[in-house]
Amino acid sequence: MSRGRNAQAAAEKPMAPKRVPDPVYIRYRIWAHWLQEKNIEKALKLYASKEYSVSEIVVMSGISQATLYRYIQKKIIRKR
Repeated sequence: MSRGRNAQAAAEKPMAPKRVPDPVYIRYRIWAHWLQEKNIEKALKLYASKEYSVSEIVVMSGISQATLYRYIQKKIIRKR
């Protein structure tokens, strides 16, 4: 009996409007992604030069050590 009332109440309840992302936020996210890609490219070039340690590369590029190793691993897999 209560199931019918809940279904009726749900049918009468108006739907909440969908949230539309702010264009400024979207531009920021695109810019942040682009910047992250540039930092990863820089880190991979530094790693390939073999002149710097991983800890130095992490400080210079601003990415984490785990991210650096993840992209190095992806690069090795692509070469195969």
